[in-house]
Amino acid sequence: MRFPPNLPQSVQMAVESYFENLLENETTKCWLASNTQLLFHAVPDGDIPEYTDSLAEGYSLSLVITSDEGEGIFYVAKNQD
Repeated sequence: MRFPPNLPQSVQMAVESYFENLLENETTKCWLASNTQLLFHAVPDGDIPEYTDSLAEGYSLSLVITSDEGEGIFYVAKNQD
């Protein structure tokens, strides 16, 4: 997994751990094999995350479902104060 150079190490480790846990489930493996993406910026205005998890150092991981087939985009971003 490639991370932006300015992303704190603790956040990188949290994201890696999150996806390692997801990959332990066969159903999730299939879902992640579809056109699921991981982007390092805030969820765009107008998109509503299915869920959001807190990460280290004030970052969050959000999932936006983009199709009826379950494809989605994970967003990692610094929380806005």
